[in-house]
Amino acid sequence: MESSLASAIKNHVEVVTEANAIMKNTKPESTETIPETRKVAENKGQQSGNKHRLEIDYLCDNEDALMPLECRLQQPDAKLNEWLLENNELKNRNRVLEIQLDNITCQMNDVTSERDQLEEKVMRLQEERDEYCRAAQDAWLNYSTLQEKNEKEKKELEMALELSEINGARCKASFRQLQAALTAEHLRATVYAKEEHNARHELSHRDVKIRKLEAQNVCQKSRIAELEMELERKKSVPRMAQPGVGAGAKTILSVVPAKLKEQEDKSGKPLKHDSNLKMLKNKILTAVKPLINKLGAIYPRKISNGLKTPIRAKPTF
Repeated sequence: MESSLASAIKNHVEVVTEANAIMKNTKPESTETIPETRKVAENKGQQSGNKHRLEIDYLCDNEDALMPLECRLQQPDAKLNEWLLENNELKNRNRVLEIQLDNITCQMNDVTSERDQLEEKVMRLQEERDEYCRAAQDAWLNYSTLQEKNEKEKKELEMALELSEINGARCKASFRQLQAALTAEHLRATVYAKEEHNARHELSHRDVKIRKLEAQNVCQKSRIAELEMELERKKSVPRMAQPGVGAGAKTILSVVPAKLKEQEDKSGKPLKHDSNLKMLKNKILTAVKPLINKLGAIYPRKISNGLKTPIRAKPTF
């Protein structure tokens, strides 16, 4: 568009300069402000006008050429009118081109503003892309770290599962051992319960036997009291009638072992000398001991009555 405008301006300037050369006193109807490009075109037009002037001067100097010049001068108005019409057309074209130029400049300004906006958008998009790239890199790093942590935790869990399986096997083995120990203890408890039941049964039998022995002890005490009464009676009798006292004492002292032997024969098992039997035996011996001393004083001899040490009595006469 600028090149066509410049060519139109050049043609317009050439026409104007030619008209000025022919009609020196004539001036253009309108004086408009010419931009710098137009000034350059006028300079070129002036140079071409100077050439036309030189041609006119050359024709004026030569008389032979006056006739064609006069012919030319006879038709100045028609050419001038043509030139003026062309000038007006060129002015109209110039105005149209100026309007188009203004529109083009407006469009150029709009395009430049849109370009600036697009550049700003591009910059923003680039910044957003950079931010997204950074966020993606950070997310990738976080993902890699999390993946490493997950792998470590997975290995730890696998180790923990292996240890738990080993501990489970150990616990099962220990549980079986404890179950076997519990069954053994249960069997022992049943055996101990049976033994306790048997022991209680034996204790009940022994209690019965002890009661029987206590009854026998009471009978023996009454017998001993009767014997003491007989001994007191015999003291009053002369000495010649006393030889049978030793035999009576011997029979009295042999009562308790004989009773014990009878109980052993009945049960078929030897009696266990527990604490109750020992206490009963000691009671019987303590009750019989003064009688034995008296008998020894009357009839001195060794009496073996089941004691640990035999009793030696000295005669009093």
